[in-house]
Amino acid sequence: MKRIVASAIIGVAALFAPGHAWALTFTPPSFDFSANPGDVVNDAVRVHNDGDEPATLRVEAVNFTAKADDETSGIPEFYPSGEVRDGRGLAPWISFINPEITLQPGERGSVFFEIRVPEDAGPGSYFGAALVTSLSPQDDQGVGVIGNTAVLMLLKVNGDIAEEAKLTGFTAAPKLSDSLPASFEARVENAGTVHLRPYGDITIKNLFGKTVAVVPINRFEFKSVLPGGARRYAATWSRAELPEDASLWQRQTKNFALGPYTAELSMQYGLRRETLTATARFWVIPWLALAAGAAGLMALLAAIAGFLKWYRRRIIASLERQKTQG
Repeated sequence: MKRIVASAIIGVAALFAPGHAWALTFTPPSFDFSANPGDVVNDAVRVHNDGDEPATLRVEAVNFTAKADDETSGIPEFYPSGEVRDGRGLAPWISFINPEITLQPGERGSVFFEIRVPEDAGPGSYFGAALVTSLSPQDDQGVGVIGNTAVLMLLKVNGDIAEEAKLTGFTAAPKLSDSLPASFEARVENAGTVHLRPYGDITIKNLFGKTVAVVPINRFEFKSVLPGGARRYAATWSRAELPEDASLWQRQTKNFALGPYTAELSMQYGLRRETLTATARFWVIPWLALAAGAAGLMALLAAIAGFLKWYRRRIIASLERQKTQG
């Protein structure tokens, strides 16, 4: 069991990223429930066999928590249903109606489950997962394990809960660059008793206070921060997607920006939509593009001056011919 739980970590790329493994698609990639003590929650994990071979799946419940010292990837740390850690394990409450199914190529199926919330369950968030093991028949050994993935389940037990988040850092990087993109990172700590999904925007203003861009942060990723933990949320401002080997000229012209900028962060969280705010400043000086522009301007001015000089000489010469003829 511990070996399977450990290997499941490899199968989960991110906290709320869609799961694709062994040509299988799981929907939804996670569940987020709210219930009262004593409630029974029923739902199903839906599976599509995208491959060209039959797939036999076995499902069991495990707990998960935030991985220690990981504030970026969001990859959970799984542990067995019977193991008690922080008192937030959901797996003991989960049972599967059909814990093993076989899907033919192209077939869709569902794994039904129910969550029985104890009458004495304390308020706050609990965390578990449906650990899906893909099996293959073996001639001599019965069945073999192809791989594992997990569908996360988060459940909030209603009651006297605490929603409290702290914004402990907001940075823009690099502080000085010659082109976009500019990268932003917000660090949020969860000091409450329920998981939170802070989201919002970064408003970027120029030297004159004019808004030049609005960059979403965690609006579409839906990444959570668990109670007692912290998470770093990232966002990027750019004008064009360029290959890694793009030239300096391409970077400065395609991702052009000029001057000091102020990034204003605003993120909301919780039922009361509390707001977290912060600012960060950075500079973009596209020196090559500016130098090329200055050189072009000087060339244009020189051409205008040369034309005016030629035109003046032509007028003078014309006047002198008129005097001679007169």
